[in-house]
Amino acid sequence: MFDNTIARQTGTIVHRLVRVAIEQDLGPDDVRGLAEAWWRENPVGGTTAWQTRTRAVLAANVYLRLLRPVGWDLLGAEQHLGSSVADLVWGLRTTAGEIVAVFVDELKTGRDPLTEPELIDQVARLERDASEQWPGVFAGVRVAETRHASRSRFWTSDGSRLLAAQGPDLGGEVRS
Repeated sequence: MFDNTIARQTGTIVHRLVRVAIEQDLGPDDVRGLAEAWWRENPVGGTTAWQTRTRAVLAANVYLRLLRPVGWDLLGAEQHLGSSVADLVWGLRTTAGEIVAVFVDELKTGRDPLTEPELIDQVARLERDASEQWPGVFAGVRVAETRHASRSRFWTSDGSRLLAAQGPDLGGEVRS
């Protein structure tokens, strides 16, 4: 059984896998090897550990292949922002290194991650906290669905919800 606790643990591992893969420029096989090493140290999922690990590796690789914003710098993973925790935080820098835009990726790796009202509340908290953290440059929150990448959507800082392909130029949001 893939319960909510295991789902949350798996999501945290996906965030770590993405962060390390970006920092170390890892490919899909490297991500799988990294996940296997982590599971030997701290198995998540109990009797479903193999399925859980596979789900995490697939979600990380889908994110890296289809949803990773090209040209943006990863500013943080599992970053605490006031009353919320941002899964991944991305920044766009000028050639001088100044951050001119920031957005948060909220990764969803499960079958039915949240009901719509819960998701809207979560996105609202992330928007409020991130707007305070990065005033003037915060662009919004993208809900990145790794099971259905084409359903990923972007909430702008004014609260409007857009399909990922209609969001700000994230370097090719949902690439094929």
